[in-house]
Amino acid sequence: MYLETPLECKYSKCKLSDFVNQTSKVRISEEKDVLDYFRQFNLLSKLLFDSNRLDVEGRNKYFWLGFHTEDREALKERLFAEFPDHPPGSYFDYKEVLWAARIIFAYHDDEPGVGAPRASTRRRDTPSPPKSHECDAWETDHTDHPS
Repeated sequence: MYLETPLECKYSKCKLSDFVNQTSKVRISEEKDVLDYFRQFNLLSKLLFDSNRLDVEGRNKYFWLGFHTEDREALKERLFAEFPDHPPGSYFDYKEVLWAARIIFAYHDDEPGVGAPRASTRRRDTPSPPKSHECDAWETDHTDHPS
């Protein structure tokens, strides 16, 4: 029987999946939201990636799916304009998505029309831990690709 260490429990794929599920429900309103999302995502995914429990495509997928569907539409437009030769059906690198998100939401307050106004903002607190049966179901049901 394999027992997870306390550090592995804290940074599990299930927790990452739950975090992504929670953040995808709320639209981004400003660049700070993007940076907050990235910091928390990086905290949860880095150990998984470094321990080979999350590969490059998985990291890119989880990062992408953490954005609300309407925010992903804005990101797709920007990313495909910048990277027109991106292979269809594959996720953009999470650093490219971060770059595009920062640009889209950086000027929200300063220039009307650059970042569309948002009715809600991201929660600043960490979502509660997932129930084990919710994690697997969510992971298999959300396969929205960027192309």
